[in-house]
Amino acid sequence: MGLAVPDVPPNVEPLGPTAIAPWQGGQTLVLDPPAAAIQVLGPDGMPRRPIKLTGVAQPTDMVVEAGFIYVLDAALRRVVKLDGSGRRVDVLAVPATIDLKQAKLSVPAADDVQLELADGTEAPLTVQRGPDGDLPGGAKLATPHGPVAWRFARVNERTGRLSLSNLPVAPKQRDMTVEGDGILSAAELVHVDSSQRLYILIEELLKDRPVYEIRMTVLRYAPDGSYLDAAPLPLANASRLPNRFLSFAADGTTSFIKIVNKKAVTVRLTYAVSRGVGETAGSAVPEPMLDDRETPFEAYVRSLAPVERGAAGPVSRDEMEQIARSLLDERFVLSRANYGRDDTSVCAPAQNRMWLRPARLNGQIGATVQSIPYKWGGHSDLFKIREDLRNGKLAGDICTCRAQIHNYCITPQSSGLDCSGFVAQVWRSPYHETSSLHKISNPVPRWEDLRKGDILNLAGSHVRVFLSLRTDGFYRVKTMESAVSCGGVCESSYRLGALIGYRPLRYRDVTEVAAQ
Repeated sequence: MGLAVPDVPPNVEPLGPTAIAPWQGGQTLVLDPPAAAIQVLGPDGMPRRPIKLTGVAQPTDMVVEAGFIYVLDAALRRVVKLDGSGRRVDVLAVPATIDLKQAKLSVPAADDVQLELADGTEAPLTVQRGPDGDLPGGAKLATPHGPVAWRFARVNERTGRLSLSNLPVAPKQRDMTVEGDGILSAAELVHVDSSQRLYILIEELLKDRPVYEIRMTVLRYAPDGSYLDAAPLPLANASRLPNRFLSFAADGTTSFIKIVNKKAVTVRLTYAVSRGVGETAGSAVPEPMLDDRETPFEAYVRSLAPVERGAAGPVSRDEMEQIARSLLDERFVLSRANYGRDDTSVCAPAQNRMWLRPARLNGQIGATVQSIPYKWGGHSDLFKIREDLRNGKLAGDICTCRAQIHNYCITPQSSGLDCSGFVAQVWRSPYHETSSLHKISNPVPRWEDLRKGDILNLAGSHVRVFLSLRTDGFYRVKTMESAVSCGGVCESSYRLGALIGYRPLRYRDVTEVAAQ
């Protein structure tokens, strides 16, 4: 099966399906944000009538429990519970303190709604008594036998320990050792089937490769914890993975979804006793062809700010972080002029309607808003954006296109930063789109060599500023970025698997200490 993935301009996060889940009668559900729908695929993989999503601004994850569909709306920060027809049954608010980048829904029992975070811990959205044997600092998984608690702890670079509790067979609690061939960056319990077999997803960072390469494998264990077999995820040529990329039927049949050549492709995984370690299991994506010439888009963006300076000279890592945090921490009162009119917030370039308000600002007139808003083509400094907003310019614009006839959908009446504009400010460099950042940077050879102020760049799509790498549990990359998905500048944490295709780069004019 292949669902079309909308083409997006460079400097915009890729679009496409974000989650997959099993459904009644052997069907599969695919959460499809660009279509504002949940696609229903029959047992034969052919599309059925979709379930339309209404009142959901940015669906990023989906789970099914007890015949209900739970959808995470990251923009409106809520979880919507739907019946099989798509009718809204309930809504749960998500606290502002929870980072929703790469957050996944967990509904271990009916109406016990949790969010699994990038570090493998959970944040409860409902007040529910946990099952006996809950593991503090861990997570819970819905199974046909009731919720099972799990927690990951790192032993060394290659090995981790998965503590399990409330298992359907004795012993109810046990520790399992999980080992990788490379650096074990994560391991999590993802399924317990109707035969009580355990499914553990491991994520590895492969060593001695010319690019950062991730391998993921589902390991299957017998109810007593003995190893049975494994299914490597076919990551080759995947340009990215949805937020939730695995779906399990009750009998353990496993489906995997990935984005390849602007198409969402689902694959049924095959289990074998061998773990299938080989070149085809890795995630390396060929580097796109890059050009050293100024692109027409760059030329147009730069022409909108003719006073744009060249490189401001060496910049230290502390200065980079200070600039980034000032853009994140900026607060402003969203005036009626900044908000604009609802009837003009429409992205339809063919109709000459090319301004769309970031979803996080909807309904926020008069509120104090944190962080510079996302604006397609925006690259002004903080002082200019402050002045723009005080003078009544529209706060942000997430309408994007590459049509030169429409001036690339860049609206002069709005203010903010896109992802490349954010990097330009942090690096104090001229504006470069993601396919041109290689012209002012050098590759960083290893994950361990990344330092704050370096970037993770998906050429032709999106860029993030690296802050730190946590290795005490799951490997988590902490970043800052200006993104459509968060409506502006935000700080986020990602597992390595979410960064497939991103290339680490270092600004050529960086210094380790500030000039005296």
